[in-house]
This record gives sequence, C-alpha cells and structure tokens, in this order.
Amino acid sequence: MATLPVKKWGNCPDPSRRMISGSWDTRRAAPAAINPPRSWPKEEKQRFLALPYTMQAYLYQREGERDRAVRKAQKEAGDARKKLAEIEGKKDAERTAA
Repeated sequence: MATLPVKKWGNCPDPSRRMISGSWDTRRAAPAAINPPRSWPKEEKQRFLALPYTMQAYLYQREGERDRAVRKAQKEAGDARKKLAEIEGKKDAERTAA
C-alpha cells in the first residue's frame, strides 16, 4: 500500500488515467491505496478505509498538515522553555554573585 495520496498529474483530468500515444486513456486504473493516519484508533481506521478515495486523500493530506503544525508548536514550546531556563539560570547566578 502506498503511504502518500496521488496529487495532480499535469494536464491529466483524472489521476487514475494515463497517457497512451498522445491521448488520455479512458480506461480507469485503480488508484493507489492510502493508509489511514497512524494516530487514529483502530475503529476509525476501519471507517477511513470505507471512505471514497478522494475523501481518503483529502483527510490524509489534512492530517499531515495537522501533524506538521503540532510538531512545529511542540518545537517552539521546547525552545521557549530552554530560553526561559537560561534566563532563570542567569538571574540565579546574578543573585548568588551579589
């Protein structure tokens, strides 16, 4: 199973079609399967697999965006905690030196 959804393919009107001899093949190829988001509970993963492919692709993309935003916020919070610890450490050092 592929882990990433199919994105737009140039001028192709449908990602399940392919170019044959300069024109788009009208036969439909099966789209690549999309794995449910790892963070979802087992029951929700089953519901995800029952959704139409286009909805799966959309949800997979949105979950990826959400995951990146959460990781970014966690990194920023960690950096802020480190800075605060440095500032507090400097203040403690100034108090003991005075």
